[in-house]
Amino acid sequence: MRPVCAARTVVAAALMMCATELTVAVAAAQTALPGGVPDFCANPSITSARSGWSDPLTWSPARVPVAGDLVRIDAGDTVTYTSVSDAALTCISIFGQLAFGTGAPTRLTVGTLTVMEGGVLTIGTMSAPVPAGISAELVIANQPPNTSSDPNRFGTGLLGLGTVTMYGAEKTPTWTRLAIEPRAGDTLLPHVGNFTRNVGDVDDRGADGDGDAARPSSVMRAQGDRLSP
Repeated sequence: MRPVCAARTVVAAALMMCATELTVAVAAAQTALPGGVPDFCANPSITSARSGWSDPLTWSPARVPVAGDLVRIDAGDTVTYTSVSDAALTCISIFGQLAFGTGAPTRLTVGTLTVMEGGVLTIGTMSAPVPAGISAELVIANQPPNTSSDPNRFGTGLLGLGTVTMYGAEKTPTWTRLAIEPRAGDTLLPHVGNFTRNVGDVDDRGADGDGDAARPSSVMRAQGDRLSP
């Protein structure tokens, strides 16, 4: 008599083993990043479970992210950010969606923000841009690169491997003609015609990849027919 049941059990176990190996291979492929980009939040200290950033129940463990955290937003989760914070997170990896609220000023400070393939970062949309008079700031914290885990220095910045959408209120005009050639050391730049520019319209507050001090804002203030820092 042939041990039919035993043979079937062995075959089933072999199939289960293959399925397990396939699952592991798929999971590894999903976390692999192109071009040697490291996964800065490979070992997150806090992960998403619900929606609102400021709600402790959104996160596991149940607390709001704090300075130094490695934050992961899982696939299928949409987290809405509505805070103003200078507490520098070490990194954020977005597998789901992180959307900035546009009803009030916001500021998110982070060393490296990676929008993974399939992930979405939204700061205003074409149909619902960040309104005039409301600022939405993504501040890249000044932190030195880890040359052992990140030898190519991809970190300290925004890495958009997925979808990044940013829309603000339309500005008209977006440029002006200078009346004279600017010289090094000039603090006032006479320009031609009327030009209204608000501090905060363009805000370059990030640090570069070498961890140098944050660069000063590139915004200039309109004073009649002149521009000044």
